[in-house]
Amino acid sequence: MKPRSSSWDHTSTEIKTRAAGLFRMRLDFFCLICLTLAAFCLVPLPGAWAHAPGSQPIGIDARIGETIPGDIVLLDEQGRAEALGAIIRKPTILVLIYYTCDRLCPQMLAGLAAALPQLGLTPDKDYQVITVSFDETDTPAKARHLKRNYLKAIEQPFPAGAWRFLTGERKNIQALCAAAGFTVRKETHGFAHPTALIILSPDRRITRYIHVSKFSYGVAYPITFPAASLSRALTEASRGEASAAPKSWFLYCFPHEPEKQQRFFRILMMVGGGTIIGLALFFVYLSLSGRKPREGKRS
Repeated sequence: MKPRSSSWDHTSTEIKTRAAGLFRMRLDFFCLICLTLAAFCLVPLPGAWAHAPGSQPIGIDARIGETIPGDIVLLDEQGRAEALGAIIRKPTILVLIYYTCDRLCPQMLAGLAAALPQLGLTPDKDYQVITVSFDETDTPAKARHLKRNYLKAIEQPFPAGAWRFLTGERKNIQALCAAAGFTVRKETHGFAHPTALIILSPDRRITRYIHVSKFSYGVAYPITFPAASLSRALTEASRGEASAAPKSWFLYCFPHEPEKQQRFFRILMMVGGGTIIGLALFFVYLSLSGRKPREGKRS
């Protein structure tokens, strides 16, 4: 048997070298794709920007048993100044929202309007509802407009004085939110804030926080409040009984367009497009480079 020629050994060594080099190139390209995907995973999401370090936190610090100051002055729907001490004389449902919100605030008011006729209590006698905007730019005219709409949403006779829509100056609104343990944050397109009903006794003591129990988009009243729980909370408030602070999480309302949202989606499109193009080029490269070793092997 004739020994293999040196040319064969040279060809075999060349094929092995090229295969090793091809493997290293594929490995390097794979590492590049992994680094690209890792960089994409590190891009902050809009929710992360909303809670960026250094920004004001939002939430509810339950102040069960504490009293809302009676000297906080707010404006009624006609622009008349009234102190809370004169307004709150019966069990009260306090709702803190802002009137230009197009997210959860109107859905929350709609859910409350649906629950009020089912309470089994007499409005303006057994209880009242007070809605206060924490946006100092909201006006009594806007309050009047919302009041007309939500009184109609109740779909039965309801005393106008039993549901008040109030506005106020910044210092008075901040004093009310601080007393209720309610923290909001001003953002570019609105406010980020928690959502809850605050139950007050006739002497303005906080007796309970009622969080949103059901929420889903695409139905007539996405936010609902159990009438039985709400009625029981008002009855206990009339006796001055306070319940324990809620242990469940509150639902949060964020502006429709989070700050830096467009920047996020531009980064998303660039990283995603670059990854797709890189993968396409990688598979084309594998197809072309895998054909050459097979041709060398045949020859």
